[in-house]
Amino acid sequence: MAYGASLPDLYRRTAAYMDKILKEAKPGDLPVQHPVQLEFVLNLKTAQALGVAIPQSVLMQVTEVIQQRRSTPPREDRWFVEPPFPAADQGKRRPAEAGRSLF
Repeated sequence: MAYGASLPDLYRRTAAYMDKILKEAKPGDLPVQHPVQLEFVLNLKTAQALGVAIPQSVLMQVTEVIQQRRSTPPREDRWFVEPPFPAADQGKRRPAEAGRSLF
C-alpha cells in the first residue's frame, strides 16, 4: 500500500508555478504549495503473495489497484534517443554517432 501525492496533479501545479515565475514573479514572493490530490495505491498481487487479506472497506477507498507486475523495458532501451535527422543522412555520419543515448 502507498499513500502519496498524485504525480500528474503535481506536474500541472508545477507548470502553473513556473508560468508565474516566467512572467517575472519573484519566486520568494510565491506561496509554498502543498499537494492537493492524494492517491491510495494497493498492490493486490503482493498482498495475496504475502497472504494478507484486504478488507472490502479498504478496497473501496483505493485509487489504483495493481493486480499484476508491470513490465518495464531494459534501461538501455528506455533512454535511447532517436537521431533528429532523416534516414537518408545516416550514411554521412561517423559510426560513433550512429546510436547515441542520453547516458
